Amino acid sequence: MVGASPGAYATLIPTEDVTLSARDKLVLETQACGVGHKAGQLKSWHYLGDGRKVHVEIDCVPFGTIAGLPALKIATSGNTSGRWACPEIATALRMTFATGEALLSYADSMTPETAIEIATYATTARSVNGHDRSAQLSGRCRVYDGKSVPFEGAISFNLGCEGWKASITKDCWENRCRLFFTAFDEIIS
Repeated sequence: MVGASPGAYATLIPTEDVTLSARDKLVLETQACGVGHKAGQLKSWHYLGDGRKVHVEIDCVPFGTIAGLPALKIATSGNTSGRWACPEIATALRMTFATGEALLSYADSMTPETAIEIATYATTARSVNGHDRSAQLSGRCRVYDGKSVPFEGAISFNLGCEGWKASITKDCWENRCRLFFTAFDEIIS
């Protein structure tokens, strides 16, 4: 899943950084960002005991704006036996929150405005279940689902960042809406 970085789980699985060749960087840039577009950042590693597979997170240089925010492509790619593959490439928005910068990608089935609304609401969660959830909104994040209907008039969304995910429900009635957290999963602390 783009948004929940495989590198985030590296605290549980030993990893080592890998230096990419100029040729590999160009191939990854072309696959993830498109011909003529550059990658702003490539972060690479491989899991120890994972054989020869190398994992790379790619953040492309912004190509424009969506909903007034810098828009860019992001991908997580892998290499087994010398062949690169980027199975998931997503559009992300660069957002700045009190805790720092986040790259927010979202499901194709939702609007960028909805994704921004969900992420912005999450920054208001100063203390939920004894944790400052707003402090965890950084790095790569993804909003998805938006189709689940827990009860009439409501839609649930999932927001996942590096190391955690939450379910946020939007409940609308009589031309007004409210958002509230319905679940948290700690992947790592």
